[in-house]
Amino acid sequence: MTVDQTTAKPERNPRPLGVAWVAPARPLQHLGRVLRPLATALMDQMVELTAICPVGPDTNELPAPPLEIIRYRPGRVWALHPKTLTGLAGQIQERKIKLLHALQVESLPLTAHLARAAGVGYVVSSYSPADVRRIGKFGAGAVLAASEKIQENLTRRKAIDPERIHLVRPGVIQVERPMCFREPSHSVAIVAGGNLNNFVAFEAVLKTVVELTRRDYDCMCFIVGSGRSERRLRAKAEKLGLVDRLSFTGCEPGRRFAGILEAVDIYICAATGRNLELQSLLAMAAGIPVLIAGELTGDFVDDGKTAMRFLLGGKNVLTGKITSVLDDYQATAAMAQRALSHLQENHSVAKMVTLTAGIYRQVAQEASGGSLKLPRRPTPSSSGRTVPAV
Repeated sequence: MTVDQTTAKPERNPRPLGVAWVAPARPLQHLGRVLRPLATALMDQMVELTAICPVGPDTNELPAPPLEIIRYRPGRVWALHPKTLTGLAGQIQERKIKLLHALQVESLPLTAHLARAAGVGYVVSSYSPADVRRIGKFGAGAVLAASEKIQENLTRRKAIDPERIHLVRPGVIQVERPMCFREPSHSVAIVAGGNLNNFVAFEAVLKTVVELTRRDYDCMCFIVGSGRSERRLRAKAEKLGLVDRLSFTGCEPGRRFAGILEAVDIYICAATGRNLELQSLLAMAAGIPVLIAGELTGDFVDDGKTAMRFLLGGKNVLTGKITSVLDDYQATAAMAQRALSHLQENHSVAKMVTLTAGIYRQVAQEASGGSLKLPRRPTPSSSGRTVPAV
């Protein structure tokens, strides 16, 4: 049964369904901007949520209370004491939770063991094509693939039954119209984000700011993020004389990043990673024109229509893209509007909620009826030990 078939006829009066979200020790940055509206809307679908979170790390990426939280100590699944596993499974059963959802593949091993110990079904969200190996190892009642590329990779690699791989794009709240260049009297605000481990990528941003200044463009640039190259990049910026034109803001939590976007005219994704680029998606949803380096996992990037791509390494490539944006505000605003229209059609919170709730109920029903067959073989850990299936 496909997702469309699952959700085409939602129950008129659905029974309450207990679901626990299992968070990894290090949640994907800005995932909270997707989870918070999803949690609120799932309540209207009679889904009662609990969060299973590690002890210690900040839970900013999860919705705030009244979401009940069960804590666990992060570590390798094979290191969990049997009493700890039994205790967590007991709490799941006491709360009448019928389904576990691994919010990222990093929490899938724990989710799989807990689900088997508690006798419930489980699903996993995938935000990277690299998730295929772990999903094939631990299985799931369903995979919620965040993009077509991820879905296709899982299907091609036969990680799991193709009928259990569903395309569920992250839903985000969008503004109604482009929000760039609203204050002509102010300097153009450019934000560059991404992993600051990539020195070459952000060095290109610094050189672009130098060139824009030389050409008398009135711009201010802010680099958002952190990484091992940050100190080297700061030294480079000082050497290039960018003290008055460029600032490093550090790694901003999801809620503060939303505030930053309210004052931004252009967003540059200077360094993409293996995970879906949520920061670029949020910038588009804020009505900001987006420039993206290289390839990207998300479906929301259509070069020249919803965003602009550029290649690193070419002489003045990024500068050329930026100046084309700055020299034609009308065309840039039109691109931002096309991006908003695309998100409204493909990345709405309503669509994500409908698909997610339908998958939850289908997998929970299969698990309770015994028709859901999940792998129960021993699972080798990365250390070489074998973990008996729970």
